[in-house]
Amino acid sequence: AETWRATANVGGRVVERHPDLESGNILPEGARLLALDDTRYRLAIAEAEAEQASVEAEHRQLDIEADNTRRLLEMARERLALSEKELKRAEALAESDRISRSRRDEQRRATIAQRKTVAELKNELSLIPSRRKQLAARRKQAKAQFDQAHEDLEDTRFEAPYDLRVSDVDVEMHDRVSAGEVLFRADSVEAAE
Repeated sequence: AETWRATANVGGRVVERHPDLESGNILPEGARLLALDDTRYRLAIAEAEAEQASVEAEHRQLDIEADNTRRLLEMARERLALSEKELKRAEALAESDRISRSRRDEQRRATIAQRKTVAELKNELSLIPSRRKQLAARRKQAKAQFDQAHEDLEDTRFEAPYDLRVSDVDVEMHDRVSAGEVLFRADSVEAAE
């Protein structure tokens, strides 16, 4: 013999109530007894799905950025190697007064700028793993929100888990209920007998 105290796990307005959900009535297993407005939970699911899609798009974009940055870094390193060679030549020529010091200084500035470019690209690449971790955390959070919204959506419906006899009903159509509020009580048919 079982007794069921139907308690709201989520809040909402009663939008559906079985016509026989009255004290003393017997209802079959699987009958929908009560339903709460599920609009906000459906919206929460849509929001969680949108967040999941956004995270996936950002993940793909990050993969593309990482590939592009690697290619740019490779080219920047090649340019830096050429610039370093050119700087050594310019310094040697400046020592023997074959080029002006201003020309040598110009090559130094170009080499320093190229070093800076390489360093910036390395920094960008070094930040990618932390950005991936952030996306993974957002993905988990979106999944948790999605799962919670689905669970909340399921909690807006009350179906008879077995053949039962209604003992007390504490809610009417259009009533606003809060989480934790007892909506009705029912006993299994065995208990009633």
